Amino acid sequence: MGFDDALNKAKDFALEHTEEAKEALEKGAEALKDKAPEGVKDYVEKGAEALKNGLDGLK
Repeated sequence: MGFDDALNKAKDFALEHTEEAKEALEKGAEALKDKAPEGVKDYVEKGAEALKNGLDGLK
C-alpha cells in the first residue's frame, strides 16, 4: 500500500467516523502536549483544532 492509498483510507474513515476521528485527534494532541516543551504546546493545540475543523470540511 502506498502513501496515496493510506491517505484515502484515512479520509474514508474520517468521513464515516468524524466524531471518533476528532476524539482520536484530541487524545493524540493531549498525549503530545504532555511530552512537548512548554513553547510547543500552543502549536499542538492550534494544529489539533485546525485538523478537527478540517474534518468538518470533508463532509
